[in-house]
Amino acid sequence: MPAEAAVPVERLGARLECKQGELICQPGDPCDALYFVKRGSIEFWQVGCQGPRQQMGAGAVCGAGQFFGELALEAERPSPWLALAREDSLLLRIERTPLTRLLRQRCGRAELKIQTLLGYQDQLIFLCA
Repeated sequence: MPAEAAVPVERLGARLECKQGELICQPGDPCDALYFVKRGSIEFWQVGCQGPRQQMGAGAVCGAGQFFGELALEAERPSPWLALAREDSLLLRIERTPLTRLLRQRCGRAELKIQTLLGYQDQLIFLCA
């Protein structure tokens, strides 16, 4: 049976103000944080070795109330994408270590496997196995 943990993002995240066009992360950067979009929107691009960037498809934009960077919760690996602010935006940057520590406490498990991650208003809801 999965355990559920609702996490109020304001307590965990550091505020990050981004201007339109500002780079948030690029390929090769460490995936070490989850980002929650409080205001504005963020677009994602794949950058090929051949030059121009290509947008990643239909789900390539996150708006207010959504999150990105969930790869940070799985394993330490470099970012595969480039993220830019489409407009002036406010993000909450939630670092992996305090977030996983809190989830382990709330779910009561040393090993943590996140089955589902949802954004709802100002909360992130995790279903952990």
